[in-house]
Amino acid sequence: MFYNLKSLLPKSIKRAGIASRLKDKQVTDFFNKAKFGFLSAELASGVRPMYLRNKILYIASLSSVAAEKLEPRQAEIVVEINKRFGAGTVKKIKFIT
Repeated sequence: MFYNLKSLLPKSIKRAGIASRLKDKQVTDFFNKAKFGFLSAELASGVRPMYLRNKILYIASLSSVAAEKLEPRQAEIVVEINKRFGAGTVKKIKFIT
């Protein structure tokens, strides 16, 4: 008897209780790629998504300039993430400098 792996994997992830952690990782990976659309390559290299907790995406920045450039674009970034992962996935962004 064969089972369709495509249908078993989501069930196994839910059963293991890692669905939310997997989604958090996907969100941080997405931002890590998308940041180059919001910043120059030089500034983007010093910006890292740290984690997603309570619908807040925490981003570490080695440069206060990069954080200042991203700050006015927070809403745009949140919209892009929520388009991809579902409404309400991220409510706001906090910068750690």
